[in-house]
Amino acid sequence: MPDMHGRECFFRIKDIRSQIPVILASGFLKAEDLSDLKAKGLSGFIQKPFTSAELSRIVSKVLLKGME
Repeated sequence: MPDMHGRECFFRIKDIRSQIPVILASGFLKAEDLSDLKAKGLSGFIQKPFTSAELSRIVSKVLLKGME
């Protein structure tokens, strides 16, 4: 993204609507950053590069979790 990083985008989304599920995709995320984001409400993470099947699985998992 040209104007902000995924971490900043995540926090802006959560500021607007805290309950919205957010899935982050990255090829450069550190494990400690991921733990911090999960603690702050990250719903899912997918490592780049990924296949459409992997993306479909994570989206389905997050959507089904929201229906519980």
